[in-house]
Amino acid sequence: MKKVIRLVLCLCVAMSLCPMVNAIELPSFYSEEIVVTAARMLQLKTSIPWSVSIINSDDLRLKGAKYLSDALNGEIGTDIVNYGGLGALSSVRLRGSSSQQVLILVDGKRVNSPLNGGANLSNYPVDEIEKIEVVRTPLSAVYGADAVGGVVNIITKKPVGGEKAVIVSLGSFNEQKIRLSYNYSDDKWRTYFNAGLNRADGSRANSQFAESDYNVKLSRLLTDITDLELEYSNFSADKRIPGSASSPSPNALQEDRNNILGVSLRSSPDPKSSYLAKIYQRGENSRYKDPNQLTDNPYQAIISGIEIEKRADKLVVGIDARQDAADGSAISGYKAVRNIAIFAENTFGPLSLGLREDLHSTFGSILTPRAGVVKQINQNTSISLAYSGAFRAPVLNELYGNYPAYYAGGLPYLGNPNLKPEKGYLAEISVEYSQQARITVFSGKTSDLITPSWPVNASFTAYSPVNLNSITRQGIELEYKQAITPLLRSVFNYTYQNCVDDSNGDKIVYLPNNKANLSLLIGDSIGGGSFVAKYVGERPYFAYPAPTYAATKALLPDFSTVDLHLFRKIGMAEAYLGVENLFDRSYQLIADYPQPGRRFSFGMKYGF
Repeated sequence: MKKVIRLVLCLCVAMSLCPMVNAIELPSFYSEEIVVTAARMLQLKTSIPWSVSIINSDDLRLKGAKYLSDALNGEIGTDIVNYGGLGALSSVRLRGSSSQQVLILVDGKRVNSPLNGGANLSNYPVDEIEKIEVVRTPLSAVYGADAVGGVVNIITKKPVGGEKAVIVSLGSFNEQKIRLSYNYSDDKWRTYFNAGLNRADGSRANSQFAESDYNVKLSRLLTDITDLELEYSNFSADKRIPGSASSPSPNALQEDRNNILGVSLRSSPDPKSSYLAKIYQRGENSRYKDPNQLTDNPYQAIISGIEIEKRADKLVVGIDARQDAADGSAISGYKAVRNIAIFAENTFGPLSLGLREDLHSTFGSILTPRAGVVKQINQNTSISLAYSGAFRAPVLNELYGNYPAYYAGGLPYLGNPNLKPEKGYLAEISVEYSQQARITVFSGKTSDLITPSWPVNASFTAYSPVNLNSITRQGIELEYKQAITPLLRSVFNYTYQNCVDDSNGDKIVYLPNNKANLSLLIGDSIGGGSFVAKYVGERPYFAYPAPTYAATKALLPDFSTVDLHLFRKIGMAEAYLGVENLFDRSYQLIADYPQPGRRFSFGMKYGF
């Protein structure tokens, strides 16, 4: 009954927003959305068989998202992993995959760590983002390793137009933020600059952080159809690490210094013929220090890549080469792996086919196919079927890790250079009605899972990762969008997922069977807002209670939260107000890492 009362109160609050504004130009449900990530080419979303979500800049503005994790939270098929709120380590899982099995791209360039395979979503402020495309199906046939669960592609703002803006905001836990953006273009040159500073005290002891970032793009039109672009982005953060509630780390801290440098040459996106060539390098420098544990772990990692693509009508062919390298005590010095691949994607009417072959320096060659078809049943209804292969390559930490006293009792962790890649597939069938309602059923399996800790011998003198077991992922996704009035729209999604370890039938930890999200969005040219309610079901995990500290199955309770965001234009300025966790719910996404309670934010954006 309490949940019903809360839901009614939420709806009343959302509907009370209606008289506050007159009309916003909300993104239309029925316009044709363009997708580039699913096949490395521009495609109509309705013409492809793969499950895709698009989050554009208007959505980010209405939701009041601050980081990539906020933007993805509540999207269908996603599970956010967060270790304690604002600034804390965050990652995403798609359809029951691990975060290492989700490939994160920035403008098509991979940013997953070569050392541990993950990507911290808290290191990507949304102020630089134009659009996010989430493809919830394996894309190893397009991008190679690590796209087992799917791909999240962050498409950043381009040097177009002449907008200049300053943003200043304050929030709970003494959060302070300032950001400046500058955009200039003429007949030949286009420039874009975006920089920001952000700090907060955090919601727990020793959880304060300070970060800065900037992004520079310079583009030169060489011919009527060809341009050359140079870009550089930098992110720096100093974060205190509070540890878990039961085992805090009162003096631990982490320093992150990340950057991306890229040069690209491209022709205009002519549907008949175009090309793209790019070379890039991503640097990752991190240092974790905990004087209480006499720990000081620095490391450096670099991803270097080159890609060449040729598009002709509905065919894309290309080659990409990449080296992942890292240096640090955790892997006993400098280590590197290399990969070179060729790929092709073609569309024959309603049929899409893709094939990619990767040649990896540690495990050799692997061929990954995919196929899908979209069939129009009538004017309003379509059905799509798809099959996608996938694999995840072992990362440097799994191959070459060296932790002398990683486990209790001083037992070491040693990498395993003989690891094989994780391999899998996923099949799905979807029915869509009028770009308004969609139901998807999916089923897949991932084998040769890399288990991080396994005894290397019967004497238990050390632990090492091995390929062991498989998991099965199955689920149903429901999406429904409704224009209630010309000014008000609703978006509802529900996901049922059942992901189990095939060796023992156990459910995969921290994955709920049920989750649902309801968004109400309203506004006009002078103001608007959003009301977002989320529900996450029970999630299994392993507890280690004293005095034996033996692994014990347990459940995190279900929870629901409500976020409210409003904005209004005042002359050249725009004011916004946000309330997250409106009803001050206590909940955890990871056991023993409590999330913050109710928190407020207020800010002004001035454009000139």
